[in-house]
Amino acid sequence: MLKIFIIICAVIGEFAALSLAKILNLNLSFNYGISFGIFNNFKYAALVLSGLSLIIILCCVMIKFKNYKINLALALMAGGAAANFIERVYLGYVIDYINIFDLNVLNLADIEIMSGCLTALYLFYMRKDF
Repeated sequence: MLKIFIIICAVIGEFAALSLAKILNLNLSFNYGISFGIFNNFKYAALVLSGLSLIIILCCVMIKFKNYKINLALALMAGGAAANFIERVYLGYVIDYINIFDLNVLNLADIEIMSGCLTALYLFYMRKDF
């Protein structure tokens, strides 16, 4: 819903940026590449890499791990990757709108992917049962 609000405001022209706090800003950005603008000029390379990463994550999800936390981490990564892939297929780009600490603009799907990756890395590092 937030994404639709941002798009409508951007089309009307009354929304450039919204600052919610010193650390969080809402800026509308169209990402034609992958993270940090990688492959910005190669639209189809970004689409192919997004699709391949989604396939790899879904293959990992089909493996039934003993620890439900790793399944949750993989599900987060798969959900975020699927959301970005679908958006990239339909629009040709991903709409990013969350700017944290003025570093990089990202969206909720990116946060899901990073949360899943960090959880999986933590679980692998702590050598939890899989």
